[in-house]
Amino acid sequence: GVMPKWLHWIKGIVDCEDMPMNISRESMQDSRLVEKLSMAVVRRVLRFLDQQAKKDPEKYEKFFKGYSYYLKAGLIEDKEANSSRHKDDLLKLMRFECSKKDKGQLTSLEEYISTAKDGQQNIYYFCCPDRQTGLSSPYMEQFVQRDRNVLLLYEEIDEYVVNSIEGF
Repeated sequence: GVMPKWLHWIKGIVDCEDMPMNISRESMQDSRLVEKLSMAVVRRVLRFLDQQAKKDPEKYEKFFKGYSYYLKAGLIEDKEANSSRHKDDLLKLMRFECSKKDKGQLTSLEEYISTAKDGQQNIYYFCCPDRQTGLSSPYMEQFVQRDRNVLLLYEEIDEYVVNSIEGF
């Protein structure tokens, strides 16, 4: 299909000048045509979501809380199937809680990097069941002492996501 599995919740019509009016089954099975169309549609959807995130962060945060699993699954599936074709666009859409913000407030990876200490080369994250457990863990003590911000990852899929990201 045109839309990957992780975007199954998006429905719509594609208006494309390059496609003939009479589409036969053979032309829809032409994998190059469908792949090209899929690439364009997915890229447009991801750019739209990025624009919305910048235009109205609160509204996007609400959206993200409902659809984060699918976007995170997209990162993993994209790496496995398409050699990370949409990785950069998807990473811009990711939001996580962090140790420096209040409970429930999300931060983007771009915001995390912009608020990082001078000379910090890494993105620190901690996979934990909830905020209280994460912040009270002995592993967090060294980050608190150094005043380092740590992303707190609560969902099971988050661990796979960070393992599939090689850099940002």
